[in-house]
Amino acid sequence: MNGLKQEFLIAGGTGMIGSALSRRLISEGHQVSFLSRKAGERNGIRAYAWNPAGGSMDLTALRPEQIIINLAGSSIAGGRWTSSAKKEIIRWRVNASNTLITGLTESGCRPHMILQASAIGYYGDRTGETLDESSAPGKKGFLAESVKIWEESAQILKELTDHFSILRIGLVLCQQGGMWPTMSASSAVGVLNWFGTGKQIYSWIHLDDLISAICFLTEKETVSPVYNLTAPMPVSMKEMIQQAAHLYSLPKLAFGIPEFPVRAVLGEMADLTTTSSLVMPQNLIQEGFVFQYPDIKSALENIL
Repeated sequence: MNGLKQEFLIAGGTGMIGSALSRRLISEGHQVSFLSRKAGERNGIRAYAWNPAGGSMDLTALRPEQIIINLAGSSIAGGRWTSSAKKEIIRWRVNASNTLITGLTESGCRPHMILQASAIGYYGDRTGETLDESSAPGKKGFLAESVKIWEESAQILKELTDHFSILRIGLVLCQQGGMWPTMSASSAVGVLNWFGTGKQIYSWIHLDDLISAICFLTEKETVSPVYNLTAPMPVSMKEMIQQAAHLYSLPKLAFGIPEFPVRAVLGEMADLTTTSSLVMPQNLIQEGFVFQYPDIKSALENIL
């Protein structure tokens, strides 16, 4: 964009990431609209109706030279991963991509850029490996399976725009949502926990850096096919919890919880807490992006 004011259309714009992103874009003078299940206004932002389940959308939302950011996707942490829940997670993500594809094809509009959200779950549980954008997908587990299908469903979008990239988003740290409120829920009673051995590597990113990275990409003349949106210094879950225990204003007791009771409560969804993947943002680093919170200490100091 090179400083020019642009028009953005965000699918999933009312979620945690979409809300923060829209605030940043509006503060910089850009025009922002949403794709939403209900048309109208959301905090002064126009929302155009779309129905991914039915494959339909308001085609007037689409305009040439737009930048479309597709953050839509059913939450993977919304409850136990029953067979029906797994199907719904995959169905919603695929339907969102297909609805955009249909809308762009029918309207004939060719947006300047499409950024398609994904997740580092693509890599699966990869203890002992260092992963970058060129790494192969994980071979087992619902996380890797579902994200791979999600990305494959969006590939046709690259033919419908001048610039297309997939954003594999790491574990997001912020005060308002993401992973931290759940991980720190027990802090109210003076306790912080890691799960299992705590050696599993968490590839995280501060919400502010995530938003800055997305904005950074929208300003580039060309983009890489894939970006890992993670901080450059992943840490073990145990180290993250121990750092937090030191930073809280009151003393906190930090200790591990065996994996067995975690799985007894969460079932297969426990993979969200036990999966280990050291994911590096190689393309962001090579292209000159500067992180405000590159290490876990600075990130936790900010959110705590």
